[in-house]
Amino acid sequence: MARLEWPYKMPKLSVEIGVGVNVLTSREIGQRHLGSNVLFSPTVSIGVEIPWTNGVVGIFYMFRHLSNASMFEDNDGINYQYIVYSVSFASF
Repeated sequence: MARLEWPYKMPKLSVEIGVGVNVLTSREIGQRHLGSNVLFSPTVSIGVEIPWTNGVVGIFYMFRHLSNASMFEDNDGINYQYIVYSVSFASF
């Protein structure tokens, strides 16, 4: 993953982009024919972190695609969308 952050301290805006390799035990998920057990997952995320009491709270939108990158004829692929919340607290 590569992460780009807004140059100002707070609120901190960020964009992440990357790709991962996934190994599945099946070539099918539901009615989708993935064509391979080895799949790639490009991901992009955008979000903001803001101060909150003694820590930081963040909210991010993430989009992830899972497919075999057209290496095989069957390549239905799957798209995932997430809303991610994070909270970090100052050390005790």
